[in-house]
Amino acid sequence: MVQKGVLDQEGFNMATPPAKMTLATPSARHWYYFLKNERGLFRPELHQWMENFYAEQDRQVALEKVASSQGAIDEKANADTDTQKSS
Repeated sequence: MVQKGVLDQEGFNMATPPAKMTLATPSARHWYYFLKNERGLFRPELHQWMENFYAEQDRQVALEKVASSQGAIDEKANADTDTQKSS
């Protein structure tokens, strides 16, 4: 749309953050895939943008899980060390 002049780059850039906040909800992902797969809506450019957005979102969730599990392991190791020191 930007390339065809339907939407200027500044307007697109202003609309992107609120759109991402909406699309980040679980129900938005469900509806996107429903409309894409069951109804055949959206242009290929939007598919690519959405797939990249959801891939990045999934990557962030995975990184958070790894970090939290690593934190739990570190806390357990610290607790074990403290227990050994007090014995």
